[in-house]
Amino acid sequence: MSGKSEIIDNVLKFKRWIVVLGEPGCGKTTLVRWMTRVFAEAAHHSHEKVDLEGYCRLPVRIPILIRIGELAAWFAQHKTKSLMDYIGEHTWFSERYCHDESGNVLKELINHGHALILLDGLDEISEFGLRSKIVELVEEFIEKYVYSSDCISAFDDKMFDTDCSWDDRKVVEAQPPNIYGGNQIVVTSRTVGYQSHPLNGPFIEHYSLLLMNHKEANEFIKIWMKQVDKSVRYILLKEGIKLNEEKMKTSLKTQNYGEETVFENSTELLKANPSLLSLICTFIFQSSVELHLKSRVEIYNYAVQSALRAWKSTESSILESVVKNFLIDLAIYLHLNSPSGLIDAFDMKHLCCLALKLQKVSNDRTILNEYAEKLIYLLESNVAIVAERGLQVFGFLHLSFQEYFVAQGLVRGSSINEVAKRILSFTINSRFRESLLLAFSWISWKWPFDKYNRFCNLLFTPTENHSIPFGILLFFDAINDIHRLPAKSVIFIALNNLLNHPSNEMRETYLISNLSKLPEDIIIEWMHLHLKDEKCLLKFCQSFPLQLERSYDKNKTVRKPIPTIIYRQLWSSHHMSSSTELLIDQILRNLLISDDVSNQIFDNDFLSHNICVCNINPLILSIIIAVCGGIYFKSEKNMTKIDFSPKHMHRESSILAPIVEYFDNNEESHIIKVQKLIKKYESVLRNSSPSDTSVDITDTFIALICLQGLSYPLIYQYYAEYQALPLALKRLKRTWFYLKEHYKIDRYGGNGLRRSFMISEIESIKKIFFSQSDQSEELHIPFLIVFEAALKKLGMWNVVNSLIYDFSCNNKVGRYFQRHPEFIHFIANQNLDQTSQDIHSMEMLQKEPSFLVSFLPRSLQQLYYYTTISPVNKTDSLPFVVFLSQYLIHLKDINDYDLKTCFVLSLLQPLFKEYMLENYAFVLFWKKYYDVIEYFDKDDRTFFETMKDRNLLDSFFINQPKDWKALISVERQRICEAIAIVQNQKKDLQLFAASISLARLFQAQYSCQSMKNICHNSAESEEVHFAVTNIVNPVLRIIALSIIFDMNDPLIFDEEQRNKLQWEMISLLQSLLPRLSLLKGTLLFVRCHTVRHVFQLSFQYMAKIIGGKLNQTLIAKQNQGQEAAYIALQKLNNSDLSDHLSKFAKQKENLSDLLQFNSTIFYQYFIRATSFNSSNPIFLSSMYLTELIFDAQILNMYTITAQKTNIWLLTELRQLWNVSPNDEKIMTYKAALWITNYLHMSNKQKIHEIIEDMSSCSMIERKALSIIEKWLDYRTHKDLNFFAHYAALQLVAEGSNTPDLIRIIEEIFSVDSTSRLRHVVKRLFISQYADSTAVRQILITLHRNVRYSLNISVQIDCKETFKLILNLELERITSNVRQIPVISSRPFLLMIDGCTADLQLYLAEHLRTLTTKRIDIENSIKEEYVAVVVKWFIQSSIQYDRTKDFSIELYKYIFVLLHDQRFPRVQKAILNAFNSTFIKCQSEKNVFMQDDISTNLEKVICLWDTYSEDIVAICLIAYGNSLRMLQRFEINQNVSDEIKNVLTNLAKTSCSEIISIQANLCLIFSQYPKVRWHTISNWFKKESDMTSDKEYKTLLQLTLYPTNILPLFTSKAENEIVEYIKVYSAKFIDTFVTDLYHYLCNKNKGNYLAVPAPKYIDIAANLSETKSKEFCYAIRKSSFGEDKFKNELYIYFKNNPNNGYHLIELYIVFGTITIELLDMLEWVVDYQDKTFVLSYHHLKQVSDRDVIDKLFQLIDLTTSNKYLKYFLDVLERLAEIGAVSLLELHQRISLSNNVSYGDEYNRFNDSQYSMRWKEYSE
Repeated sequence: MSGKSEIIDNVLKFKRWIVVLGEPGCGKTTLVRWMTRVFAEAAHHSHEKVDLEGYCRLPVRIPILIRIGELAAWFAQHKTKSLMDYIGEHTWFSERYCHDESGNVLKELINHGHALILLDGLDEISEFGLRSKIVELVEEFIEKYVYSSDCISAFDDKMFDTDCSWDDRKVVEAQPPNIYGGNQIVVTSRTVGYQSHPLNGPFIEHYSLLLMNHKEANEFIKIWMKQVDKSVRYILLKEGIKLNEEKMKTSLKTQNYGEETVFENSTELLKANPSLLSLICTFIFQSSVELHLKSRVEIYNYAVQSALRAWKSTESSILESVVKNFLIDLAIYLHLNSPSGLIDAFDMKHLCCLALKLQKVSNDRTILNEYAEKLIYLLESNVAIVAERGLQVFGFLHLSFQEYFVAQGLVRGSSINEVAKRILSFTINSRFRESLLLAFSWISWKWPFDKYNRFCNLLFTPTENHSIPFGILLFFDAINDIHRLPAKSVIFIALNNLLNHPSNEMRETYLISNLSKLPEDIIIEWMHLHLKDEKCLLKFCQSFPLQLERSYDKNKTVRKPIPTIIYRQLWSSHHMSSSTELLIDQILRNLLISDDVSNQIFDNDFLSHNICVCNINPLILSIIIAVCGGIYFKSEKNMTKIDFSPKHMHRESSILAPIVEYFDNNEESHIIKVQKLIKKYESVLRNSSPSDTSVDITDTFIALICLQGLSYPLIYQYYAEYQALPLALKRLKRTWFYLKEHYKIDRYGGNGLRRSFMISEIESIKKIFFSQSDQSEELHIPFLIVFEAALKKLGMWNVVNSLIYDFSCNNKVGRYFQRHPEFIHFIANQNLDQTSQDIHSMEMLQKEPSFLVSFLPRSLQQLYYYTTISPVNKTDSLPFVVFLSQYLIHLKDINDYDLKTCFVLSLLQPLFKEYMLENYAFVLFWKKYYDVIEYFDKDDRTFFETMKDRNLLDSFFINQPKDWKALISVERQRICEAIAIVQNQKKDLQLFAASISLARLFQAQYSCQSMKNICHNSAESEEVHFAVTNIVNPVLRIIALSIIFDMNDPLIFDEEQRNKLQWEMISLLQSLLPRLSLLKGTLLFVRCHTVRHVFQLSFQYMAKIIGGKLNQTLIAKQNQGQEAAYIALQKLNNSDLSDHLSKFAKQKENLSDLLQFNSTIFYQYFIRATSFNSSNPIFLSSMYLTELIFDAQILNMYTITAQKTNIWLLTELRQLWNVSPNDEKIMTYKAALWITNYLHMSNKQKIHEIIEDMSSCSMIERKALSIIEKWLDYRTHKDLNFFAHYAALQLVAEGSNTPDLIRIIEEIFSVDSTSRLRHVVKRLFISQYADSTAVRQILITLHRNVRYSLNISVQIDCKETFKLILNLELERITSNVRQIPVISSRPFLLMIDGCTADLQLYLAEHLRTLTTKRIDIENSIKEEYVAVVVKWFIQSSIQYDRTKDFSIELYKYIFVLLHDQRFPRVQKAILNAFNSTFIKCQSEKNVFMQDDISTNLEKVICLWDTYSEDIVAICLIAYGNSLRMLQRFEINQNVSDEIKNVLTNLAKTSCSEIISIQANLCLIFSQYPKVRWHTISNWFKKESDMTSDKEYKTLLQLTLYPTNILPLFTSKAENEIVEYIKVYSAKFIDTFVTDLYHYLCNKNKGNYLAVPAPKYIDIAANLSETKSKEFCYAIRKSSFGEDKFKNELYIYFKNNPNNGYHLIELYIVFGTITIELLDMLEWVVDYQDKTFVLSYHHLKQVSDRDVIDKLFQLIDLTTSNKYLKYFLDVLERLAEIGAVSLLELHQRISLSNNVSYGDEYNRFNDSQYSMRWKEYSE
């Protein structure tokens, strides 16, 4: 339901499958009866078309009207029958719908597509299980009989028009019902209760039957009265009765007054409901007195009392109370036992006797029978309430009357406590919802106010046995229909209970929605009285739906808007504290970001001025956005855009009034009006107190900063003592966060902005700016620079990289961007040639050496320029190598996947060579390109190839092999040579470069090893130490040490060395600093600043020295040095420098130019420009604000509150990890001590954050072991056992012999469900200290736990560990061959993803020994072992590059084994592994992509008659996939004529049909370089002997080629085989399920060496989705049956959880929830990155009670929101099928909040599942 209204004519005209939802009495039954009459009349008169209102004409279909309640009663007696069986026999209120002979006619009409099936009252079935069965019957009927004339079913997947782009895709619709052919179906249901068993299908459309609005209701009454009056007059005149005109006038006057009373006194619900209005009109017409009916219960009561009075006049001997009580008993009986609402005469008489006996009318059976007959006769004679609905069948005239009497039963007799208890007991039954609402309405009307309040109090008071406050929810559901509200204090109890409910989801789902139903005065008073403290206000704010509900589920209702009074009242609490102001601001911004805000929240004059956003100067708009918001998402033409509207402003502010005056001023220029605005805001500030921190003053500061910009920061010095200024700066920072969220780019069809839209907006702004006549060429450069900077800050990196400016390299702009690699993407391809020439001629370096500093962060550019490139004087001068080293450090920390860095490295490579840093640069180049090439997208690859084509990349980087040992030798030689140099300066420079390069190479070498330590071995550390300490120049030595200390992956020095050297470095710096120049001292201070937290006192002292030098009065020329130092220092955010920096800044008039504020570029543009034409002012304002926010932080120096900010505790921990963002964490002694101390003070949320942070911390200092050993005590602690497990792993890895470590580690594999400790577990494979016996024991335990071991993948270089794993593998194979099921069937080797070249040499020798020498191992075991090892090695080599370390000897020996026919199992393993490699290979440089692979495969093919058929078959598959892989890399593969002839011969003569098919496929791949599906299809169609069996096998074989080259090809093959099985299901579905079962069995035997098999699982999943019944039937009737199949499926899943989604779908389709299914569901969440939706509607039963208990246990214990989602799905289904009662459901769901959500606010965003509790309660 989209919210858009449609008239029923159009719905019937264009929709074939329709569900109509509506409230009781809204006319659902009337609607289907009207359809029945209209279509029946047309058919009766032999019309071909049905004429509806307007021009709507529909083909005549025969209407078949069915009450679903009666269908349910019939089905209860005929459980094997279908809906089609019922048609023809069906009844309408127990009367046959057609004659016996017409029943078959109706079925024939359905069979021929000429019927309109109308199913009324899907909600009327109270029993969950029965309703599920009926929905299933309806779905089966729809699927089989209701499809369009082009054979599209309601349950077919929607297809998209392939001629459209993805952004403009359109659904290919089914043929509409206004075209002849095909049945049509309409189903009605009440809205409440429908969600538990909806009809879901891609083409099923859901509509809500709208209630009448005020005007329509008024018209309805007038027409009703007029028509009835006309009919009465006609009847009276016809009977000859003379009318008394005076009485008629009086009656008419009474009626008119009655009409007016309805609209004055009745609730909106009464006025909108046609059924209730009809009753009211009847009463008005019949009554001679005035009526004041306000609610439904009053109307029903009036009707009942009228009927009772009529009955009493007919039969005075029957007491009114007796009749009423019997009707109550009858209603309750029907409500509980009769879905159809009908009872036969016998049962009704029996029930009447029982009721009379209970009322003590008599105990005599004869008297009771006589009394009952008299009572039933009385009911028959007056049909006002109960009527005979068929022959001797009775029921209430309308379900609403039945529900009224049930309500009377609920409140009948008893005490207040008992009534409240009774009502609560029925709240979980959706069938009783309307009766409960009527009961509540009755109590509010009839009970005394005090008694009513006590009742509500009982209902609102929470009980231990009820986790869901049903009493409160019932009250709010009934609120629109109750006579009066209870006392405010009672209502406040209900609201407070919702506010303080322990369930976050409950609070978020119900608090705001129910508060919105109350009158404004109550809302205001409650919020004022009960949201006084921050805790309550926080809970209230967290109750808002922070993520807007944009549901694509068509049968979901749309969330109602929140009343504006709640927004206003919430905003009035913003002054409570800064934290509450932040929270309220966040809430309101999020709520008002959507485009469906109907009313303006806050009163301001913007709307009345009709101000168009396109006419607002961006400078003015920036003020409004920064202070009040107003930006929102606007949906337009299937695209989300950014727009602005005053309606979306989320707060009030005093700054708006002057802006309105600005807009009203049409006489003065923009500049003058801006100056007036500035003066007004300045006046406000100057008239306020400096201590005033009100929102108004803070807003004024923000407005002033936006208006004045930062061109002259000194003007803000006046406000230094104003406490609101720092608050304004904080608010601005927050605004950037919101802006960034607004401008998220959508790349995948979500709700974000389209990339194409943003690019077009940017191009428009750029074009307009460049076209301005007053914009000089010099202004273009800074504008484009700040333009890009703003885009990046807004998070639009992919937009930035798409901008290309075709500048001429001859103009200044072109030359600038050509010489600044940061903007290399700006340059069009045709201009890259000039860039290439400049690089190779070194023209850039010669002409503009200053451009070099552009490679550094802006804060360091001037500092390094004046010290290393162009020193002001000799005292400032530092060697140029210092600049190059700083650049390399900077490059390491920027975006890993930014290919522009590769370009820059090549650009500076001549300099790196000159200063002997080329090896350091080479390490970075490999990390920036070769190590991450697989992550590059198409644009990255194109850009890189473009640079290569134009020789923009240095050959050293491209051609140099990654031989770290050789490069380390070079640096060692350089150190030796340097030591021998006599001249200190030359010696120091060489040692400086060599020391940092050697350290960096050691790290690179380390990264390729699997056995990692937290620091290098002592010999390597000593080499680096020796080189550094021999640097004579203390400044260079300090810089070198600081660089090396920042290398943390691993640490170069151990903890003791590091502490000693750091102390020496800081002591040396401290002693040197007073004698150093300002620039040189600043550079060293900045360089060493990373260790400030360790030497705080020393840095305080040095900050004082630096600050003093900064503010010394120097000559003008040297002032440049002061400015450079200031720029660098102010970026450190060092509180010790604050006063010194402020003092300096206050003396600088050109601070804006000095700091190069980007915002001033935008500011000047906004001030100068008089018109922005088609520019997007919202976007311009956002970019200006973004840059202003960052620039404005400089104003903190003017605030007296500028002081050290508190460090978030977890940030403190992350500093103690001693790592940079890109390095691996290390558990240092200090970090371990911090964690130990902090654990006792942490709440669950903080502990969770620490655990998440520690999960990737696998390295540890040995000194920390004594600390973490204490964590073993947490072993039994529910929240802290992670720390015990972590400690045990680290202690074993470090060789500790502490008792019980193995047992603790064994616990990990069963309790660590998310494998958080997998990184630490991997250390056991590579540790050099761990005891081998302990490792062996742990590996065996780990291997048995497949779920955990699947997450382990380690590169190893330790020979002992490798030998241990090989031995374990041999034991595993021996056990399996001898059929001793002791060890898991999964190879141990699969936990290793590679080994070093040295271990490969060992492996080659090991395999050679096994295959050539006599060894005391059985041949079968030996062959199996060799096959497993070889296959593992080949598959793990997918990552190997030809240029990387790789053993050629092992590579060659694999081919020896391939042709050694003594070992056929090894041959198959090699071919199988080759095939896997070809499928998964990501790079043409893979070691197994060489030509000799194809040559060896072709050799096997040529000698096919000497090999077994299975070897030939595998070889053909591998060869075919190798050809397809070559297509991907666009490598030509010239298949010789000899091979083609052999393949042709095989295709024609082979006895094996499979081999023949595979040979044909190889021929196709060899002849068609870009083969597509139709090519293969046409090829095989030419085959004269193509039987159906061969076609089936061919389609299966095609699924064996699932490369990433042509994914649609593979998908097409799977779809074709599924369609083929569907068409020939009688012949092939049994064959397929048998093949599938054998495939599962073969896989489950642990056959790691199994030959490639078709994609049976994917095909089965597809087949089961579209033909679930046929699939299940084929399984069940097979020789193995359902239970065996599901068991094999479960075993397969445990070994292959990565494919879990399809496996669970296959399991679910059989309809039974089992323990195994829950186990699978728990597993699959770990292995699926994306959220998936499972087909739970298939589930119909539970295997046993243990399943329910297990599910509740899982829900109670889960700490992951990811898991909880899927468990709740299953629980929901259990409730739907009636396997668990709603009472048990809400009693057993734990209220404790175990789920981890992340930060305090984000956890309230995930509310999509909380709505289920509402559905259950209803």
